[in-house]
Amino acid sequence: MNMNMTRKNFFYVYLLFLTGMFVACADDYYYNDKEPDKDVLGDNIYDYLKSDGNFTYYLRIVDGVEDAGSSYAEVLKKTGTKTVFVADDKAFEAFFKNNPYGIRSFEDLTVTQKRSILFANMLDDAYLLEMMSCIPGSGTNARPIQGTAMRRPSAWALLESVKHKTDDELPNNPYWNKYKNKNGVYTIDYGRWTMVHFLPPQMLAQGISGDDFRYLMKTEENPEGIVWNKDDAYIFNVKIVKKDIACKNGYINVLEKLQLPYDNMADYIKKNKETSMFVTFMERFCAPYYSQNNTQAYRNLNPDFQDRIYVNQFFTEGLFEPDENGLPTGSTSVANYLKFDPSQNTTSQTDMGVMFVPTDKALDDYFNKGAGVFLKESYGSWENVPDNVMSLLVSNHMQRSFLQATPMRFNKLEDITGVSLNIKTEDLKYSMICSNGAVYVMNKVYPPVEYSSVQGPVVLNNNTRIMDWAIRKGEFNLYLLSMINTFSFFVPTDDVLNNYVSPVSIGKGIPERWKFNYNKNTVTATTYNLATGDSTGFISNEFILINILSDIIDNHIVVGNIDDGRTYYQTKGGATIKLDRSGGSGVGLKLDGGGNGERNEKVTVTKTYNQENGMTYLTDKIMLTPTKSVYSILQEHSEFSEFYALCRDVKSLKIGDETFGGTVFEDLSVGIGITPNVTFFNTYNYTVYVPTNAAMQQAHDAGRYKTPEEIESLDLEDRGKEMQKLYEFLRYHFQDNSIYIGGETCNDKWYETATINPENKKFRRLWVTNSGSTMTVRSEKGGNPAKVLTGNGLYNLMARDYIFNSKVITSANSISTSSFAVIHQIDAILDFK
Repeated sequence: MNMNMTRKNFFYVYLLFLTGMFVACADDYYYNDKEPDKDVLGDNIYDYLKSDGNFTYYLRIVDGVEDAGSSYAEVLKKTGTKTVFVADDKAFEAFFKNNPYGIRSFEDLTVTQKRSILFANMLDDAYLLEMMSCIPGSGTNARPIQGTAMRRPSAWALLESVKHKTDDELPNNPYWNKYKNKNGVYTIDYGRWTMVHFLPPQMLAQGISGDDFRYLMKTEENPEGIVWNKDDAYIFNVKIVKKDIACKNGYINVLEKLQLPYDNMADYIKKNKETSMFVTFMERFCAPYYSQNNTQAYRNLNPDFQDRIYVNQFFTEGLFEPDENGLPTGSTSVANYLKFDPSQNTTSQTDMGVMFVPTDKALDDYFNKGAGVFLKESYGSWENVPDNVMSLLVSNHMQRSFLQATPMRFNKLEDITGVSLNIKTEDLKYSMICSNGAVYVMNKVYPPVEYSSVQGPVVLNNNTRIMDWAIRKGEFNLYLLSMINTFSFFVPTDDVLNNYVSPVSIGKGIPERWKFNYNKNTVTATTYNLATGDSTGFISNEFILINILSDIIDNHIVVGNIDDGRTYYQTKGGATIKLDRSGGSGVGLKLDGGGNGERNEKVTVTKTYNQENGMTYLTDKIMLTPTKSVYSILQEHSEFSEFYALCRDVKSLKIGDETFGGTVFEDLSVGIGITPNVTFFNTYNYTVYVPTNAAMQQAHDAGRYKTPEEIESLDLEDRGKEMQKLYEFLRYHFQDNSIYIGGETCNDKWYETATINPENKKFRRLWVTNSGSTMTVRSEKGGNPAKVLTGNGLYNLMARDYIFNSKVITSANSISTSSFAVIHQIDAILDFK
């Protein structure tokens, strides 16, 4: 058999090997099925570089690096498929003349640096540059998707990133302080180092323009950036000057200059002398986490190593704090965190993060004479700014998607409320493409919207941790951050969150007062018997606490301002609050949520904040919503007895195939309440008009309705008709929307009632005129309107019908839903006939 046939058979065998090995994005390899010309390439990557004669430094590294006990030259000669990015001797010489590491000759390179030059610039597959930007398609026999990938994991093993950090290199926070004065700490990167590339198919597919590229390549050393030509290919910011040199075991690409591995975003920012302040901000939110697997793997390779290896992990949502051994606790989640971990080398090939990092000068100007002066006035120094305030500032300078944050897209970047961040390319000082994202060093600070919204005083105040926790857990933050609305936000401080009366406990017959507590991002409540003051229990169930605190927040927000002189305002949750301005319209303002009045107490405003989207009012108590239902209010007032008795006793009658009448009050099948609830209320707010007993008696005597007892004595045919007539008559006194005297005024404005007109299947209407001090109600048939009676105080009575999360009161522990109502006594019945 001749040599030519032998070489061809080798390629056929090799093709089968490659078919099983390559992922869909790896090149099918040009020379898998034909004999290469000897003039085109050498036998392998190593021999090609050696025969070229211009890669002596690179090959000295290859010869000196060991893999599995032998020189790595053996790997590049005869096994595996690789794509290597190499620097020639001229690039090495230029590097020795000018680099930031103090390396002036080949001999100055450490073993770690040599290995990083080799492996960080190598991929463990054969890739044409054109194929490097594709990812596998989905489905059977799907073709690769070109232009999608922008990153590839390199051949640099994770254990290569182990570093020994001295005390002065460790972050300055309590998590790290206990490791100081112990001869330093060994750390390892979070995930494998990745290579970032800019290739023509990728640039085109991802809409990265030449202008984008110029700004991305705007570095401290090259402030003008780099001009992109359509066929250019770059690894990070280093141009590939010779592409796709094909060898039997892979491809060679020659770089314009020598590069050591690029830092991740966190490391780059830490090393940058102009961003030292931002580093201290970031490093509040990180801790050492013991990496047991990597420690053991490193010990296997280095038997004399007996230390521990840690990952410097930055806090993200849901991460648990480390315990004394550096392991996640599994019980205590971090209280404050960043949008993402700037040290993590994620496995995503299609995108990466971005950080806009203000220079020290920009931060100093912002704090001392810019929009951040309020922080200085509140805390005195950056060091005193609390972590919950600082985490918002840092996170607002982070974007999860590089592709959405390229320089020509700066003007499209928005905060979490959809408002422009107002980032401009002219504020960009320089950029750096890191192993896990891009860092834009900026001459400007971008404060979070939380600082200027009605949520701001809650975030910035150390005595509002409970409400801050509840806002975040109940996801009210996006609502309160809206700058297109105006809010009046009432906030009880931590030290006064102790007057909550549990509606569930009232339903159980043993009323309890709750005192809320905050400790390290955890909220609990201690319960007390309302009558005796004795402690009755401790609540740590987060679901129950979020349910109750969300209900409190819902009814401490008024959409709009409260400075128009009215007495009653409706909350976001549908409740109504009553204002007493006799002590002041700001500090000193008295409030009642309905439940406070039941206890003969008032809530007082202690401090106000004028924010960009409204006012924030700190209060000395919780505004309590009513615990009295429509049923209980009608029951307790003898003046309502005639109307109450009919509502209590009206019922549903089934005669033949038809059902007549219905119930007004009953325990609902979806959940129990404190008392029987109005059956046709539906998580909304309502007005109930109750005619005087005399008016009811007059209507009865005139034949407008019959009592349930009278109906029972009728013939079967008449019984259903009369029960339906009574039911519709009663429901006509229940109206959508809560209308208060002293609340929002209206003039002959119609509202729907609970009675349906059988002819058109629409709800019948009432017409209301509310002057602010008097109120009349006109039925749809016309005639004289009924007047709301104010002489005996039976008007503006606040009620709330609760539905708890169980059909049995003993099993209930939270509020499922509720409806609010106001009750007025009127001097005449409302009649649509």
